[in-house]
Amino acid sequence: MKIGIFGDSFAVHYPWQQPRTAWANVLEDKFKWNVTNYAWGATSLFWTYKQLLSKINDVDIVILAITQRGRLYIPNPQLSPSGLGTFGTVSNRIANIDKNHSEYEIFNAAYQYFVHLSNDDFDEYVHNKLINDIKKVCLDQNKRLILIPGFDEDVSSQDIFQMPLVHVSAAECHANFKKHYVKEVPTRTCHMTDENNSILADFMDQILRGARTTVELREFNFDKLSDPSSQWDLTL
Repeated sequence: MKIGIFGDSFAVHYPWQQPRTAWANVLEDKFKWNVTNYAWGATSLFWTYKQLLSKINDVDIVILAITQRGRLYIPNPQLSPSGLGTFGTVSNRIANIDKNHSEYEIFNAAYQYFVHLSNDDFDEYVHNKLINDIKKVCLDQNKRLILIPGFDEDVSSQDIFQMPLVHVSAAECHANFKKHYVKEVPTRTCHMTDENNSILADFMDQILRGARTTVELREFNFDKLSDPSSQWDLTL
């Protein structure tokens, strides 16, 4: 059975990253599933949907991490400036580059869109429509679909995960710093520790084999790390 993994940074493992600690890689390396990863960080759900349409005939099972609503659609994220997807990343980027920077105009355009034109009702409608279209495409093509909610608003879109993956990341951070967010190091995969990536891979293996029907936050590990600098940037 060929598994296609789709989504954003909660699902991606970049080819140049070593070791292969992302849950998708553990699913392939440890549990011996035939996995191809089509995910890419900071992408929109529409980008993921287009990837699914182009690759669905190549896979038997679809595992798709749902990203947050309202992200900008970037057709070629591998070739575009990083940080264009959300208001938070755009705001941070534009605050730290000079107006003469080659990327200033594109980030300023994105910033002005988020401030003046983005609309929550529109974003919610498009987001929910895309989820329904993803379900319909997989149903019509007779592909098994496993949805993983990355953020709170999408937990109710499926019935396996009782929480979004962002809660795993926040709980890890809180266990180590009593904060919900600290900037991560570039080697941290899927916004989780290696142990929780491994735990999620184990859960996915059980789900794929029909041995598990639910995943809860309490089942992950939130012990304080002996070396938090392996996961978060402590130089700031």
